[in-house]
Amino acid sequence: MTHSYTIMPTIDATGKLLSPLFIVMQEISGDFGPLVKKDLFTAPNIYVTASRSRRMMKDHLKTWLKRSTFHMWVTEPSS
Repeated sequence: MTHSYTIMPTIDATGKLLSPLFIVMQEISGDFGPLVKKDLFTAPNIYVTASRSRRMMKDHLKTWLKRSTFHMWVTEPSS
């Protein structure tokens, strides 16, 4: 069994790593099961989510933009 994931760091123009580090882990169901959720390592500077694919999809990108430092510069389109 292999484990696949995507890590999306945010790096500013000076090369500084910004928080949070965004990680998309591959899970068959697309979500973490109760045992994984219970034992999943958490930290304030890491955001982990699951996907059927290890790749970052459009919804993951939206979540990353909302949770990353970019949220200060990104505005929601007006309806």
